[in-house]
Amino acid sequence: MKIYRCITVIVFTIISLSTFAQTDSSKTTILRLNGTDKGTEPLVIIDGNKQYIRGSAAFNGLDPANIESINIFKGDKAIQNYGSDGSDGVISIKTKSGKLTPLSTKDNISLHFKGLNTSLKTPLYILDGDIVEEKAVRLIKQDTISNVNVLSGAKATSLYGIRGNNGVVIITTKIKP
Repeated sequence: MKIYRCITVIVFTIISLSTFAQTDSSKTTILRLNGTDKGTEPLVIIDGNKQYIRGSAAFNGLDPANIESINIFKGDKAIQNYGSDGSDGVISIKTKSGKLTPLSTKDNISLHFKGLNTSLKTPLYILDGDIVEEKAVRLIKQDTISNVNVLSGAKATSLYGIRGNNGVVIITTKIKP
């Protein structure tokens, strides 16, 4: 007589699933304007004030956490509301505080000026009334800057002659060197 032994193997598979979510405090919100050609940047209005620099450069210094709403106007609606200034479209930004709040700054932020024009020509830099090289501008500590004005076209050449043909960046510091 043969006895067959039957061995039953029962396998338990335990699958455990869990989810994990974490906010990344190092993420930075970037305001960027894509898909525009040079010379066709929209007019930017922040809290009802026209920005003198068109396109995404007008967003510099705007803290995304302070934005309440953004409205975009184009075509006839933009021209109807803003005249010929709105012919390339209008981006109207309303901030929570009703006034432009600058981004918080850190010591490790560097100051960069990117192409004022597409021909790769360098603008004229004026630091506290003196003409300086771009290298000198890069050495300025951000917290010492009081004001930055950018001039282009006829305004730049009327004030600085042929030297202003590529635009002028006028930087005023809080503490004169």
